[in-house]
Amino acid sequence: MDITSYTHAGGIVSRLDGNNPDYLIVRSSTDKTHWVFPKGHIEPGESSETTALREVREEAGVKAEIISSIGESEFIKGGESVKVIYFLMRYKNLTDSDEDRETKWCTYQIASEVLSFEDTKRLLKIAHESVSLNLK
Repeated sequence: MDITSYTHAGGIVSRLDGNNPDYLIVRSSTDKTHWVFPKGHIEPGESSETTALREVREEAGVKAEIISSIGESEFIKGGESVKVIYFLMRYKNLTDSDEDRETKWCTYQIASEVLSFEDTKRLLKIAHESVSLNLK
């Protein structure tokens, strides 16, 4: 997929609890029954990396740093095609959130059970494999 075709960018944020990684998930803004990764629209003139970092901060009140691009997701929402690029991120610290979203830090196992969509579960698996390799 051509990078210019992405409409959204998001982050899969990890932090270590001892030697075990936890992952950040947020409640969907449109359907409160769903748990997702923070993501949002790429604004004109904004890079996908900048968007992903901004969305993590706005939706979850978390400052993070990008480790790498981790994958993409594509779906239809409200009749429009949404193309998201996700970045694996490392937690840095808490900050003020612009949105009143419920957030959770979950182990890989719990996150894979709680995430609402198969595509996000697939991306979590890729992220977890990458994080786990870096722990060794």
